[in-house]
Amino acid sequence: MTRLDNRPCISRSRQTALLRGRGRVRGSGVLEVVGAAYGTTEIGFRDLVISTGSEPIRPRIPGLDGVPVWTSDEALSISEQPGSITVIGGGPVGCELAFLFAAFGSRVQLVQRNERLAGSLPGSVRRRSRTGALRCGFDVRSNALARTMRSVTRAVRVPAALSGA
Repeated sequence: MTRLDNRPCISRSRQTALLRGRGRVRGSGVLEVVGAAYGTTEIGFRDLVISTGSEPIRPRIPGLDGVPVWTSDEALSISEQPGSITVIGGGPVGCELAFLFAAFGSRVQLVQRNERLAGSLPGSVRRRSRTGALRCGFDVRSNALARTMRSVTRAVRVPAALSGA
């Protein structure tokens, strides 16, 4: 398992890094991150997404209270990477989580109730989200609803139904 604690965590094969700390844009294409575990480091970027935060919600899905689940906040605070993860909801936060876990090598399934990923964002971002999901190799289940959740041996099963079914 890949550690996701305060130490810098880099997936060299995917050219991805998770750095926990305070960040500041220092110039065109340069981000400075100050973290307690590794001091100050600068990283380059081509595209930068600034996530200012949101409030996690728990969907009303039968069986949800009887299985181990994370809110988006809890998913970003774990200390070890899961081998696989199902993300329910393909809005901006769901897409962010799916891309993050896929970038670090988890098998990801994203269940979205309609066809549009990142539906509240501009069309160009939505199209790149769909293309990026295919490039990252995670499974997007569009027009699907999580009907129920139940525990199975060391896993959670999330059957999905096509919308309107």
